[in-house]
Amino acid sequence: MMKLKEKEELQLRLKDNLVVTSLDGEGLIFEVDTQKTFWVNETAAFVFKLLEANHEGIPLFSVKSLLQEQYSTDDGNEITQDLATFVNRLEQYDLVSVEPSSNGANEKKFKNPNGETIKSYSKPIINREIAVLPITGAQVRAAHMAASRSAAVSRASAAGFRGFR
Repeated sequence: MMKLKEKEELQLRLKDNLVVTSLDGEGLIFEVDTQKTFWVNETAAFVFKLLEANHEGIPLFSVKSLLQEQYSTDDGNEITQDLATFVNRLEQYDLVSVEPSSNGANEKKFKNPNGETIKSYSKPIINREIAVLPITGAQVRAAHMAASRSAAVSRASAAGFRGFR
């Protein structure tokens, strides 16, 4: 297990086979190939959104800096230690790739998906494999149809149509 100091010159990149979604701060990560689902807390969801927004990769020192900008903490080393543990867990689950940092990474400004809101810091957590029932093709088609209908009703309601009960 490498320490963050040894990895800071490296760059994190989200694997291509992941679907990342968040709701009310927390998130779900779905690995398409293996159909594994992971739950993440708010801080971990921020890291995933950060990786998703910077799909070409982001140096680890930039992830640490953006976490320090986003979250207030009494101990600056706490984020460093927690991030090292979290990145090791992501590597263990094969959700990210860690590569040598590209030239000029220090000069690039990376996207912060949450803007400038400062929140209380909590350790990033990922829980492996939430039990998800198998989904058939018919269920997926039905879900797509329901989502389409819902979107159509929302658009019609926003346009002023009031014929729905």
